[in-house]
Amino acid sequence: MSGAFAGAGVGKPARGVEFRIDWLSLTFKGWSIDQVLAHLVPHFGEAWGDAGWEFTPIGEERMRGRGPHGSLIEENLRQDWTHLQIKGEACGVLGTGTLLDACAAARKQLGVRFAGRRVDVAWDDFEKRVGPADLRARVWSDRRHKQAGVRCKAVRSCERTNYGESLGGTFQLGSRQSGRVLRWYDKEEESKGKVRSMRCELETKDRFADALLAELITAGRPAAVVAAALGHLVAFLDFRDPADKTRRARWWADFVGDAEAARVGKARPASLAEFLKSHVRQSGGGFRVLCAAVGDPVRAAGVLLAKTPEPRNPRHRRYLRDIEAGTLGPEDQPYLSHLSSMPLSLGPRKSGARGSKASTPADPPDTETQPAGDPQGA
Repeated sequence: MSGAFAGAGVGKPARGVEFRIDWLSLTFKGWSIDQVLAHLVPHFGEAWGDAGWEFTPIGEERMRGRGPHGSLIEENLRQDWTHLQIKGEACGVLGTGTLLDACAAARKQLGVRFAGRRVDVAWDDFEKRVGPADLRARVWSDRRHKQAGVRCKAVRSCERTNYGESLGGTFQLGSRQSGRVLRWYDKEEESKGKVRSMRCELETKDRFADALLAELITAGRPAAVVAAALGHLVAFLDFRDPADKTRRARWWADFVGDAEAARVGKARPASLAEFLKSHVRQSGGGFRVLCAAVGDPVRAAGVLLAKTPEPRNPRHRRYLRDIEAGTLGPEDQPYLSHLSSMPLSLGPRKSGARGSKASTPADPPDTETQPAGDPQGA
């Protein structure tokens, strides 16, 4: 598979619409930068090898690199993960099929240790059926008069960001801080005539991104890939016929066809280690004092949970049972060992210090964000 996908029919967008992946942020747990780049070269070419990157050490535990078409890579030596970010321009050069082939191979080798942190998918409508102002009017009209049954919780927080009269503006639905956000804008204006289309972009993060990527990987044929992506689009935003809400609005069906909404499960319960990470971010020094007092991070976690103001929280009860039974999961052990080895400093804080942030174990970096409504991609 390669390039943008186009077509019409069951589960496909209307004719004149092309689909592409427009942003990929991936995490490889257990792989170093060298291993990730060695994996990419057979799929992306020699330009993505070690020589194609400029690396900069970030302290003693991180290495960051900038590569082809603005792509970024970062390795955390202590936490044993590497994060790769492939932006819109690089996605356009590589092609959707090539990206999915590389992801499928990584998933086959790493399993759940390979995850999508942000996946953006885009549809270019070269017939420009609906513009951002049109979509905004339909959303707000339907919301105000309750006529067409707009199925989207994000309607409550939708906004429009202008780029000026010449660019026609962007209609954005949802928050950039949430798991999904939709942008609709005139790509021809934004690209200064390079791409003569109206673009619909769905940005997904975390569990939504990983679920979308998993479906795209397993879909196989280009038509199935497009159908899978459309399923996630209509799961986020769907318009119904005012006269019969069991049917999709005709103008919307012209764009999305008869795609079925995808189902994304709820987030899996956090591990004990993830619970402690959250606590350490807020009160790292206090938890290390507790560790020193009781002599063990696991026992310290038990003391902390026993005093929690949420005794009915099922996750907390499970953590306590695991601690009492001595059956912590393997994902908990490395982090708990790291907590116990943290230096304990009870001295006065230096002037200008920024709390315990520097000593808090790091998660994979957040994907690079842009001002709300700022479209990216090829």
